[in-house]
Amino acid sequence: MRFASIAAIASIVGFMSAAANPVANADADVSIPLELEKRACSYNGCKCKVGTRAGLYCGYCDAVTNSGSGLFSDVFQCNSKGGCCDYGPRKSCAKFPGFSPCG
Repeated sequence: MRFASIAAIASIVGFMSAAANPVANADADVSIPLELEKRACSYNGCKCKVGTRAGLYCGYCDAVTNSGSGLFSDVFQCNSKGGCCDYGPRKSCAKFPGFSPCG
């Protein structure tokens, strides 16, 4: 009986020390960028519909009336006065028609 108690205590202590000292992935690369890379918004001749709510729209959205030298898969920033600039390609805009981020 005494041997069973000692064996049980020894296994619990062994488990606790293994859990308290996790070194399984000590060499793993877990570097995650904390910031997204900034992109310039270029004025490429694009135009948005006057009265549009300010925001980001894909080139195929009704808010973007002219994509200028941009593409339909680009993301554009519109203002309510019809002003526009192009941030370039966006993965979600390229998924049209399955996904439609049109404000």
